[in-house]
Amino acid sequence: MVIKKIGLIFLLETALAFGGFFSHDKAYYDKHLDDAKEKNALCEKAIETALKNGDMKLAEKYDKDEECKAAHDAYVEQQEKIRKAKEEAREKKEKEERAKKEAAYKAEYDKYYQIFKQADYKKFMELGGSKCRHYLRNPFGTPDISEAKCEAWNKLKVQKEKEEIARLLKEYPHEKIFEYKKKLLAKGNYSDPYNDLVVRAANQETQNQIKFYLAHKDKLKHDFNECYYKIDALNKKSKYNEVIALKKSYKCDMPARAALKLNIFGYFKPMK
Repeated sequence: MVIKKIGLIFLLETALAFGGFFSHDKAYYDKHLDDAKEKNALCEKAIETALKNGDMKLAEKYDKDEECKAAHDAYVEQQEKIRKAKEEAREKKEKEERAKKEAAYKAEYDKYYQIFKQADYKKFMELGGSKCRHYLRNPFGTPDISEAKCEAWNKLKVQKEKEEIARLLKEYPHEKIFEYKKKLLAKGNYSDPYNDLVVRAANQETQNQIKFYLAHKDKLKHDFNECYYKIDALNKKSKYNEVIALKKSYKCDMPARAALKLNIFGYFKPMK
């Protein structure tokens, strides 16, 4: 066994010294990378064999050998260049694929954006409401082209709702929006998003009137007191159902809501 180990070391030393190589420096191995690979393998094998045999001096000899170092450095640098080249090629391919996907997505998005932008609110809801109302974009990575439609729809949703609320308030001014709301809700289709929009339009009308009255307090005082005296007269006649109806009417409900902002809580006395 000892003879076999000595023979193996001798063969490695012989290969290192004469195995097709002469004394070469790094400049040589940079130009002859196959030789560098082979020489590096022989040097590593020699170190491994010496360590297995417990010959630390011999292992250290090959570890510090200048030619072994030259071959090793040339080989490692070559592998690093190969790795970097592969990495750059992969990144370039991924970038090109990503750019291609983004371009296709943008084209699809722009197409639907223009379609939705030109549609009125009801058509807008017909085109994307059922599919896109509950759409949530994946925040990671480039969205799939199939998401472009819902992305465009959601981008315009708030704008379309504001436009439709403004249109409703113009078509159904003041108390008429509440009448329209009552008519729609009487049908019982509470899940219809359009009904929700009409409710929001009615709420917007309420806020608009409160702001108007607070900016025109003389008008608020006039309308509030007019309602107060009518309600007071009905109360004196015990016409309580008529009192309730009058308080709920647009004409008296709006001044009461605005007066509430001034800490006047209902029609218990005239406004001063």
